[in-house]
Amino acid sequence: MIMLKKIIEEGPDDMTGTAKTPAAGHLFKTNENCENLSKKKAQGFQHLVAKLLYLCRHTHPVIQMVVVYLCTGINSPNADDYKKMTCVILYPRGMPDLTLTIKPGGIASGG
Repeated sequence: MIMLKKIIEEGPDDMTGTAKTPAAGHLFKTNENCENLSKKKAQGFQHLVAKLLYLCRHTHPVIQMVVVYLCTGINSPNADDYKKMTCVILYPRGMPDLTLTIKPGGIASGG
């Protein structure tokens, strides 16, 4: 939960608001004419995707599909990838208490 708050606080200034779902409707559509991000913005994209990858594996599995897709374009992210990442960051911002919780259950009796 601390890492999620840190991502939200450190997120770029253009990532404001919330999203109802982690995936944009155009997640699997590729815009071939979209320009690549500047070197500095691409590094920020890569840094945030790495943090999101950790989050999706440990506390927010609902964002896993989107984050895995973002990893496919990690070497040369474009403006469209950035918009998709924005959506995945805005989703948990709207519900920061939504995490994966594993609790021990009762012992199953064998028969």
